[in-house]
Amino acid sequence: MFSPIFSSLTAYLLTSFLLTLTPGPDALLIMRTSITGGRRKGLGVVCGIASAWLLWGLAAMGGLSALVVVSKTGFQLLKWIGVLYLVWLALRMLFNSAQTAPMLNLESEALTGAGSPGPEPASGFWASWRQGLLATLTNPFVGLMVCAFFPQFIPPGSHVAAFTLLLTLLQMAVALVVFGSLVLLTVPLGRFLTRPSVARAFDWMTGLLLLAFSVKLALATVPR
Repeated sequence: MFSPIFSSLTAYLLTSFLLTLTPGPDALLIMRTSITGGRRKGLGVVCGIASAWLLWGLAAMGGLSALVVVSKTGFQLLKWIGVLYLVWLALRMLFNSAQTAPMLNLESEALTGAGSPGPEPASGFWASWRQGLLATLTNPFVGLMVCAFFPQFIPPGSHVAAFTLLLTLLQMAVALVVFGSLVLLTVPLGRFLTRPSVARAFDWMTGLLLLAFSVKLALATVPR
């Protein structure tokens, strides 16, 4: 017979993997960044998302995330910050799609090994890291998941703060594995997806989907 801790962690990992595999703005941002910027920038977004999960987990340990998701004002404030950030990302993709062709010719060479691209600057990784961090940090439903979803997997008698940190670290690991795999699967398609016509269509599709996610978030209310 398995211990309560082992059973809780097993159930959490399975559920976490399924939820992380669900398509959302994070996956769209990772795919688009990996296609146009390569593996390094794609992994930058992934690391940013994992970092945001750590911050949400630490906030939950201090009770801050519970305050944000329970307080109507806090929820609404964070929600609209997230909406504005998603809209900004979407509009940038839509408006820049007309200028995609000349930029993608250079990016395609870097992705496919043509020419002599040289080392990619570290600033590209950190700029992508900030995108992933902000996209997840301004999503109030991540805080809701930490406050409402995590407690279901904390066994009775366990140290709540320590177990919350453990679940947070496991969620970070799940995000790194799932989204890191998505980067590795997406980058090899760069030769095809960085063709100007395909890239413009992908940017338009990604931009419109991000706008749809922003509308969905804008219509959300504080769960009861």
